[in-house]
Amino acid sequence: MTYEELTAQTKITIADFIDRSKSADSVHSAELFFNAAWGGISLWRDLANNMRQDTSEQEGKLALWNAIIQQDEIFSKLVDRQSIPLLKSRS
Repeated sequence: MTYEELTAQTKITIADFIDRSKSADSVHSAELFFNAAWGGISLWRDLANNMRQDTSEQEGKLALWNAIIQQDEIFSKLVDRQSIPLLKSRS
């Protein structure tokens, strides 16, 4: 799996979990799906960093590191507790 494939699948997974969290009918379900989205980010971080470490050339490592930092910021904005109606007051 390439970095691009990993990132694309992570976007889909996070979006699905956040959508489920937003439409949950109980706080417990909303928490479950929200935490699953954070888990997706954690797994993506681990795998992306392993990919970066496995890159042999220094220039490639730097380019991938910059891409990881930018994408991490995007994922962190997607998984926003304040965007989940049932979790807003529990922050």
